[in-house]
Amino acid sequence: MRIMGIYAHPADVATEAAGTMAIHADRGDELTAVVLSDGIRMHPHYMTAGEGAGSSEPVSHAEYAEFKREEVHRAARIIGIGTTEFMGWDADFFAATDERIEILAHVIVRYRPDVILTHYPIGPHLIDSNAFAGIYATRAMDLATTLIPQVDGVEPHFTKQLFFFLMDQSMDTRSKVDAPGLVADFYVDTTSVIERKVQAFDQYVSQGYEGQFARKVVESRDGRHGMHAETSYAEPFLLSRSVTYDALPVAPRLLEGSYVANNLPGDRLLAWNVPSATPPEAYRLRR
Repeated sequence: MRIMGIYAHPADVATEAAGTMAIHADRGDELTAVVLSDGIRMHPHYMTAGEGAGSSEPVSHAEYAEFKREEVHRAARIIGIGTTEFMGWDADFFAATDERIEILAHVIVRYRPDVILTHYPIGPHLIDSNAFAGIYATRAMDLATTLIPQVDGVEPHFTKQLFFFLMDQSMDTRSKVDAPGLVADFYVDTTSVIERKVQAFDQYVSQGYEGQFARKVVESRDGRHGMHAETSYAEPFLLSRSVTYDALPVAPRLLEGSYVANNLPGDRLLAWNVPSATPPEAYRLRR
């Protein structure tokens, strides 16, 4: 499969669906990450002297954007994402103009993904940049299907499925029976690749995501999702459209499984035991 992740900010490449992407990388699927902004307004630590990770002198916008893109490249290599694209839409991010939607649609057409992963387009706040990335993605995906070679210069492309990854602040992990909130349609078991997700976090020094922060987040969030998915670590998703099956969709892991009193990792694997993967060059802006 060709899979494209469309993300609001650089760190989303590591924090959202990184385990799922790593699994598909190991299966030989073709992965692309499209990052809509450089996250300058969300994490401007190095652009203000004395802020964040101890910088004594502010850096330029261009230098900081390049630094954050380097973090994405390192995280992508760990996950197994082959290609990264940067839109650089920090200014007026909430102006999803027709021009920007057309640009993103052409990116989709260029890579022709079978599947797109992106943010759920409704957020917990009135203005939420993560959710707005989902608006960009869904509008561009729809436009890509209607492009005309004689008008737009490219063939149209239909993406077969759109999955929304659910950020921890926007979902409810209770049963669908009693919860009116946003509940995952399905989970992906990411236990086998959880070390790579933690180490992808380690690349984002600009946001202080490396080290113990990475291990705390993955253990508490991905571990909690894993508890609901009856595994050690998992990532939640929503379907954007209904799916038709040839028969009842009972996963082999359910049929082949047996009851155990506790299938949590215990001493076998805990996220806080993952060795650090933060390279020296990640700290090059520190003074």
